[in-house]
Amino acid sequence: MSLADLQSWLLHEGVRDGLDAITRLTVRSELDNLGPEPSALPATAIDWPRLLLAGSILARSDQRDDQEAALRIATAAISLTDDQALKDAGAVLLSKLSNFRAIELAINRGLLAADLGGRLGVALRLEAQRREMDRSILVQSSGAWLQVNDFQQRFWINAAGKRWLSASAPTASGKTFLVLQWLIDQMIAGEIRVAVYLAPTRALVSEIETNLKGLIGSAELIEVSSLPLPGKYKAARAGGARVILVFTQERLHLLANVLGDVLSIDLRTKGSFGSFFFVLTKRADSEICRNIHSK
Repeated sequence: MSLADLQSWLLHEGVRDGLDAITRLTVRSELDNLGPEPSALPATAIDWPRLLLAGSILARSDQRDDQEAALRIATAAISLTDDQALKDAGAVLLSKLSNFRAIELAINRGLLAADLGGRLGVALRLEAQRREMDRSILVQSSGAWLQVNDFQQRFWINAAGKRWLSASAPTASGKTFLVLQWLIDQMIAGEIRVAVYLAPTRALVSEIETNLKGLIGSAELIEVSSLPLPGKYKAARAGGARVILVFTQERLHLLANVLGDVLSIDLRTKGSFGSFFFVLTKRADSEICRNIHSK
């Protein structure tokens, strides 16, 4: 039996009942005022070592269904059990999936004890450190190494020097977080003075603006604005603070109408509804302006 055959068997037959059980338990734990389900298998009756072993095998797959099953096993082991050893095993499985932020979140929420590395054996610590090194990207603007998952790493590498780049991935894969990090890095480390982030709704504009300001912090090198006023744009072009304009398409049109042919955009980032899709474009200013004014 090949590894792919084993993974397929585990997903559809081997641990199917266990996956269904933890799915129901996870859903019930997140909803209030649900009546008891006498036929439901309690968390203590689940064969966690078997599930976690299956999860470690599924985590080696590049198929989305296999990785989602491994992720469900890891999160269930952390959130549904009280055994610290099982929680640690779930965290190790998360690290195999390169989901380092989920481990950090579990620690912050008190679901997982801190100093996970101190509780692991030497072999597991070395393996974890190797994964962290393999799944890290250099943020040039700060010199810091950022731990990422496979999708985020491929995005960061392919975004470098690309004129056009489109990327799609499931919800909760870290798209928005990484794109904003990449955008800030480009603004600080590169020669970009004006960037536009296009969002489909005003609610997303507000959310992205808040997230950007939180990531930038108190630094005065970059301004973030969601209003189509020419002041910050002109200041950036005159050598002042660089600016990220977070707009809907309509607000970009308003700014273009005010500035006319003077409008010059160095980088445009577009996020679709629900953050399922991003398009990054680097192209001539005149081409952007022609497209804006033609609509």
